[in-house]
Amino acid sequence: MATIELYDGILTDEHSASSYGQPVLVYEGRAYGPADIVPTWAGDEPAFRLGQRGIGRGSKDFTPEQLALQAKWDAEGERLGLPEW
Repeated sequence: MATIELYDGILTDEHSASSYGQPVLVYEGRAYGPADIVPTWAGDEPAFRLGQRGIGRGSKDFTPEQLALQAKWDAEGERLGLPEW
């Protein structure tokens, strides 16, 4: 179980909305899956994109658990056919 703090919320598999270890983006107290649309101050944006932008590819400071969480988020976005950020 892991959590990654982002610019726009957190990415976690510790939230009750996380199913079978799949990460969710928690933004302003609400959980979103990768394909969900998040209403942000800058307009509606896919949660997958917010998560990818906030993670910053290949952070050398991540723990093994955080790297696994990032990989799950990316894999779910790819499975859903979501565009990369």
